[in-house]
Amino acid sequence: MHLRTIHILKYFFIYGLLLTASIHFSLSQNPLFQAFNQQKSGGERLELVIDKFDQIEKNEISKWTLIFEDYQSIENQMNNAEEELYYKSLSALIEIKKNKPLEFLSKFKKLVLENKSNVKSEALVLSFDFFLGFYELHIEQILFRTHVNQLNEYSDLQLSRLYSQIGLFEQATKSSLFENQINSRVLQLKDSLQSLLTQVNYINEIDPDVAQIKLNVIDSILINATFSEIDKDYIKAQWYLYKAKNLALKKNINSALTMTNSGLNTIESYKSTEPLKIFNELLLLKAKLLFEIDESKELAAIIEQKKEDYSLSEEDQLKWLILAQKFYVNRNASRALLELKKSASSLQEIIDAKQNKANFVQNKIRLSEDFQELNNLFAVPNSTAITSTEARDNFQTSKQYIKMITLSLLFTLIGFLGLIYAYYRSVKIQKIIELQNIELKNNSDEKDNLLKELHHRVKNNLQMVSSLLSIQMRKSSQNKIIRVLKTSNSRVKSISLANQLYYQRDKLEDLPVQPYFEKLVRSVELIFNPKNEIKINVNLKIDDLSFDIDKTVSLGLVLNELLSNSILHAFSKKGLNNQITVTLIKKDTDVFYFEYIDNGKGWPEDLNEKISSRIGLVLVKRQVNQLGSELNFDLENTGVKVWFTF
Repeated sequence: MHLRTIHILKYFFIYGLLLTASIHFSLSQNPLFQAFNQQKSGGERLELVIDKFDQIEKNEISKWTLIFEDYQSIENQMNNAEEELYYKSLSALIEIKKNKPLEFLSKFKKLVLENKSNVKSEALVLSFDFFLGFYELHIEQILFRTHVNQLNEYSDLQLSRLYSQIGLFEQATKSSLFENQINSRVLQLKDSLQSLLTQVNYINEIDPDVAQIKLNVIDSILINATFSEIDKDYIKAQWYLYKAKNLALKKNINSALTMTNSGLNTIESYKSTEPLKIFNELLLLKAKLLFEIDESKELAAIIEQKKEDYSLSEEDQLKWLILAQKFYVNRNASRALLELKKSASSLQEIIDAKQNKANFVQNKIRLSEDFQELNNLFAVPNSTAITSTEARDNFQTSKQYIKMITLSLLFTLIGFLGLIYAYYRSVKIQKIIELQNIELKNNSDEKDNLLKELHHRVKNNLQMVSSLLSIQMRKSSQNKIIRVLKTSNSRVKSISLANQLYYQRDKLEDLPVQPYFEKLVRSVELIFNPKNEIKINVNLKIDDLSFDIDKTVSLGLVLNELLSNSILHAFSKKGLNNQITVTLIKKDTDVFYFEYIDNGKGWPEDLNEKISSRIGLVLVKRQVNQLGSELNFDLENTGVKVWFTF
């Protein structure tokens, strides 16, 4: 019995070796596998797979899993714990690809690649926390982190932080209290809270609801925290910042604004260099939120707020002042006009003041003229002349000044009214364009619906004709008539099939050739070889091409005639290697190549004479001519070869 067990184990070992060898052989031509084998260490292979993760096909996942397990077993036997960890990570990565949705895979890759400096360590662990620990596999993640700590590679990754990151906060608190000395409890709790805040900031953009749960937990921990009030305020200010961002993402602007103000008040008690960034973030977030609720005046005033304690950079000040100005001009045009009117009133007051001054000068001139008369009497003409000249000069200067101000005000009003008119005109034109676009879209949709209805009716009529031909074929007993009916039915079905595929599409665009040819081949075989008496292997080599319905129908008729001709005339029931190859490729811009080859009996010697007498060949030649090409035959080799370019 013992000897038999040894033999069984030997067979299993040999089977395992053969299985591994076959997997390596099946992947030997895979470029990713070749690059994988060229890497010298598990760490390099891990980085390669992370970078090329999207290139792993789903049907190859099981093969990659066995390869990773083989390497993991080898490193385990050699007691190489670090390399074994890398292959465990690869196995976990491939399991995520096998079991998780694609949206989680893309997030996983983003998380890993964001830490370029150490992809093999912290980023990978954080990604496992998020996609294994946080969602469901708590126990596996804890075991994984325990194993990492045993390697002494990550000294700061305690289980208390892990419990916090995966949502087991009660266990995190217990672990933090019992794993550390009394003098390190506060540091551990602060570290856990800071880690949670960092994770909240990271998750906020991805999943605000998950971030909200973590924010609530942090709040409850802060209530009972025992460290200093200053440190607590610093953490609390971060909490207000991320809470405000979370609410802003959910469009709860007023609540977000309340949280922002609370954060600004809290951070004042923690005055050092580090909180300056948090204060500025809170201040800018408040400006954004005020911008959302149309508080333009307070938005502009924010730049002066707390300027003595924490100043924003000149760039940030300019940024938000410009935003406030744009808001004031674009969203509050009526108030802007009112301000302009106030400015105009102020200018009018200035003009009135200048006019009063001019009146005073005129009165002064009149008075000086009286004095001139008196001076003439007392023989002092020079002094009177000088006074009169100065008064006239002052009057001319005042008059020009008033004229300049009046013109400036007039041009300002005209310019502003012109801007308002241009704005409303652009809005009106934009609405007209939008209405025209909607009308065009409706017309286009109506046209598409009419065309779909037309193709649907054509397809139904063709199916009716095909059904009538099938009924007549079953009733007929003459082989010649049956063959003619089959041929006609096949041609009708090739056209009907194209119409059916065309009208089933959401948009009436070009029709893909590959699925049409595949269905056409099955249709022809069902008509001419229903019992599969003739074993034929049809190989389609079709590029990813699409044509309009006319070209597609022409190509379908050509293929239909050539296929039916091969089944009826080229092969015998005893043939075991009957091959048909259909090629349709793109050779150049707007140049395509069609080729049909079978290995049957070949062309008859009098082919040129029969081309004009056989309906099928005449139909093929006409369809090729409609495509703007000439049909070519190969008469030298065995079998049939037909080709043309179009």
